[in-house]
Amino acid sequence: MMSRMAPRQWKPDVGPYAITAERLKEIRAQKMYPFFDADQRGGNGDMEVNINTQNTQVNKQLNFLLPFFGFGLNYTWVSLNGYLGFSDAPFNWANYPLKFPVQDWPTRPDPSFIGPFYSKCNIGELRPGDDYSKRPGVYWRCVVCVLVVVVMVEEK
Repeated sequence: MMSRMAPRQWKPDVGPYAITAERLKEIRAQKMYPFFDADQRGGNGDMEVNINTQNTQVNKQLNFLLPFFGFGLNYTWVSLNGYLGFSDAPFNWANYPLKFPVQDWPTRPDPSFIGPFYSKCNIGELRPGDDYSKRPGVYWRCVVCVLVVVVMVEEK
């Protein structure tokens, strides 16, 4: 699973990429969802190249409504600092680390974000001899899970 190349997404003559049981077992053996820094078209795969220390977040449109504390959101900001931000994301905030609850509420709103890796970050570089070959950076992939229920009815 150390491939840097993302699997193809769609070919009109073949159809969508179908995952095999062996490939699923390989993916589940990893600690994180697979991400790639290259793709079949010569692009950057899941790597977000427009994010750096000067531009710490990038806006992403979602093709669905993400329920977040009673609101349906169709966008997010992906941040170098380890979070997905929404209307009042932490990039509007001067002081790190954030303190909860916000003492000035409701004058200052609580930040709206999901921050599993929230911290002040810089993107490093690979050093000669590093075993891990993917480029350092922020990787973005929106995975939407759809549950399909098939009901089998016996004819009488």
